[in-house]
Amino acid sequence: MFIGILLVCTSADAFTCRARSNDMSIFSTHKECSAEMVVMAKYAADVLQILARPYCFPIGDTAT
Repeated sequence: MFIGILLVCTSADAFTCRARSNDMSIFSTHKECSAEMVVMAKYAADVLQILARPYCFPIGDTAT
């Protein structure tokens, strides 16, 4: 299982960055997680006008 994280920044300055988890969804595969998080990052960039970078991290049994 995987959880998606977005690194969001309001400017190019690293001090404006925060990690935000997508705790509404747990994904079965890295591929599913990656596909959804890319969509979320694109939305953040296009609509919210913030810098966003998607990440997926293994949790549970897949983390070992």
